[in-house]
Amino acid sequence: MTEQTPRRCLLVDDDDAMRMLVRLHLEGVDADVVTAASVPAGCELVDAEDPSFAMVVADHRMPGTADGVDLLRHARDRDPATRLVLLSSHFAPETVAAAEALGATVVDKADADRVARLWAAADDGGGPTGPGP
Repeated sequence: MTEQTPRRCLLVDDDDAMRMLVRLHLEGVDADVVTAASVPAGCELVDAEDPSFAMVVADHRMPGTADGVDLLRHARDRDPATRLVLLSSHFAPETVAAAEALGATVVDKADADRVARLWAAADDGGGPTGPGP
């Protein structure tokens, strides 16, 4: 009998305080959280994770040429079953449309509790799969 590896959550945000806040909320619902502070670092973690992350949470606006939507697209290309969450405090219609086209849930950056509820909504105890609340 083989033991299943618990699936983890990737959280990517360049704001240290926000990353810590969201991480604490996720850990409060027993998520195993891996963090990164940039899109390139997040993409490297997505590529290295096996099995893939159960959920990827990304801030929309980050330094560099890539943004959170780009990271979510990269995660979706690697594993279409990964739950995607885009954090933003600026809800431009084109950003929301791009995120939703990937199947992502768009969450106000100030609502870290909602991110935790998305993780906790999973029935299998190993993190979420597919669209959720």
